[in-house]
Amino acid sequence: YAVQAFVSLVGDMRLLLVRIVDKLQALENSWALDKKKQKEVALRALYLYAPLAKILGIYKISKDIENAAFKILHPESYFRLERIVRKKSWGTKKIFREVEKFLKEILAERGLENFEIQYRTKGLYGLFKKINRYAKEGRNVGENLEGIYDLFALRIIVETVEECYLVENLLTQLWNSIPDERNDYIETPRPSGYQSIQNAFKINEGFIAEIQIRTHE
Repeated sequence: YAVQAFVSLVGDMRLLLVRIVDKLQALENSWALDKKKQKEVALRALYLYAPLAKILGIYKISKDIENAAFKILHPESYFRLERIVRKKSWGTKKIFREVEKFLKEILAERGLENFEIQYRTKGLYGLFKKINRYAKEGRNVGENLEGIYDLFALRIIVETVEECYLVENLLTQLWNSIPDERNDYIETPRPSGYQSIQNAFKINEGFIAEIQIRTHE
């Protein structure tokens, strides 16, 4: 709520954008500061400017701020997760390119026209939070994060809500979904306003990925 109140007080969003980018640069250059000041800068960026960037829809910058702050606040966890993600990323882009080509053909055959397919890797700080949440719930994520199914994800962006469910139904015919991993944030949006269908699928032997389905809006 504090972040949303801050946004409402800003008259010119362009000034806010400049300040957010400035904070990211300050984080990246904070190595010149003493440890205490580094942590102060990182905490402020993490709990104010990263959420601000999300509210404004600039998710790439928000993720960059989170990761830069995470690197300062929890360096050991940061570098451990970075090594695991880098290793697991080998070959992933090739698989997703093949899946993207396949899905484009299938969706076009079903009459969908104005759609996009995107690929993303989960941010390290987001991954860190999920691991901690799972630990509190007693869920085992595995030595190499085998229990984290949204480490890599495809986003399928379509025109209408009806098309979202049509696409999800098609995916369930193509691949086996992972039990208990489905979330319908279209029917029940998150407090932030986020709306998407999320489900994890076993795309091939040993490779599971989350697929997010949402409208352009």
